[in-house]
Amino acid sequence: LFRSYVGVPDTLEKEKMEGCLSFPGNIYIKADRFGKIQAKYTKIDPALFKVTQVEEELNGLEAHVFQHESEHLDGKTMIDRMTEREAKTITNRLKKWKMKGWIWP
Repeated sequence: LFRSYVGVPDTLEKEKMEGCLSFPGNIYIKADRFGKIQAKYTKIDPALFKVTQVEEELNGLEAHVFQHESEHLDGKTMIDRMTEREAKTITNRLKKWKMKGWIWP
């Protein structure tokens, strides 16, 4: 999947709460996301040996998820968006959960 997107400026949603399945527990941070984007990506169907260029408008949750997953493909996670205070709080929470056996390394 090769992708890019352009956000529609007047749809920027400030400090929307966001979680991530890459992290255990109920960990959320505030993230600015566009409510509407113009997405461009390459869809590859290996079964048909077919490559398709797609350009479409995504709204709401689809737009939010596309932006979040695009950051993962760029090597970014929630940690990259956290303030130092948030990171410290979450690190302490994860240490407690690990000590209680709720999560493992």
